[in-house]
Amino acid sequence: MKLFVYEHITSGALAAQDLPESLAQEGDSMLTTILQDLAEQPQLELFILRDSRLAEIDSLPHHSSCELFWVQNTEQFDQQWEAAIQQADNTLVIAPETDAQLTKIQQDISDRDKTYLGSSQKATLISTDKLRCSQHLLAHDIATVKTQTVTQWQKYSVDNADGFVIKPIDGAGCLDTMLFQTTDEADDYLQKMSPDQLLSLIVQPYIKGSAASLSLFISDNMVNLLSINRQKIKQQKSQLIFCGCDVNAISASELSQRDAQQIADEIYKALPGLWGFVGIDLVLTSSGPIVIEINPRLTTSYIGLKSTLSFNPTDLLIKHMHEKTPTRLAS
Repeated sequence: MKLFVYEHITSGALAAQDLPESLAQEGDSMLTTILQDLAEQPQLELFILRDSRLAEIDSLPHHSSCELFWVQNTEQFDQQWEAAIQQADNTLVIAPETDAQLTKIQQDISDRDKTYLGSSQKATLISTDKLRCSQHLLAHDIATVKTQTVTQWQKYSVDNADGFVIKPIDGAGCLDTMLFQTTDEADDYLQKMSPDQLLSLIVQPYIKGSAASLSLFISDNMVNLLSINRQKIKQQKSQLIFCGCDVNAISASELSQRDAQQIADEIYKALPGLWGFVGIDLVLTSSGPIVIEINPRLTTSYIGLKSTLSFNPTDLLIKHMHEKTPTRLAS
C-alpha cells in the first residue's frame, strides 16, 4: 500500500520564501516521528516531499521503504505534488490551519478523488475556525472559552476578565497569540491593525489554569484517548509562546482518564466528522476543564507519544484506514 505522508512546511511548498525556522523544526520532528512509526508497518510503501534546503531523514530503519521527492522550487513542487498524489493509495497530511492551508490541501486531495486520511471537510472547516468552533461547541453544551470578533469585543467587552487573548481566527498553536492584562492594552494593540487584519482576529478572555491537551485517534465508531498532555507555554512581553508539551504528564487529580474520555466523546458527538489523529487543547481550571480549540490533525504531542504507550499508535491508522474513501470526504 502506497502512503503519501505530506508535511506542509518541510515539503518544498515554501520554496519561494525563507523557511520559518521554528515551524520547520516542529514539522520535521512530527514528520520524522510518524515516519518511524509507519516504517514498522510492513505493508506500507512511504513517500514524502522534501525541501532541498533540508537534510535527508536518516533516522528510519534500514529495512523501511520511504522515498523522498526532492523540491528545489515552486514549479518542481507542483510537479512532485501531482506525481505523489497520483501514485498514492492514501494521503496523510500534517499542516497548520493558518490561512486555511489545511483546508485547501484537503480540498485539493478531494478534487482528485483521492483518499485523505483525516476528518471530513465539514469537520475541518468548523474546527479550524476558532470563532465558529466556539459557537458550535457552546451550541452543544460543551464548556469552551467565549470567543468574539474584534468588533463584538469592542462593543460588548466588560473589563472583569483576568486578561484578554488576541489571536488569528485560524492560527496554529500560539502563532501570533497575544495576552493583555487590560482592555486599554488590548485596544492599543488593535489600534495598530489595518481593517483587514482586524477581520482575521478573535478576542477571548484569558482563563487561569493549567494548559493541557488530549491526543486522540478517532474512527467511525470509537474515540481512542491516547494521552493527556501538559502544555508548556511562556509569555514573552505580551506574546504567548508554545514551548512543547510533556506527554501523558497530567495527574489523575488534575484530569482523570474518565473525565478526559468524556470530553473527547462529547466533542465527537458534537462534531462527528472528526477522524484520525486529533488534538484537543484545554485549560484545567478550579471549576473544571475548558475546551480552547480542536486541531483536526496530528499535533506536536505525537512526538513523544509512542514511548508512553504499549503499542504503535499507527496501528490504529492501519486498522481503520478502510473507513476512508474519496466519496466520503465531504460528509
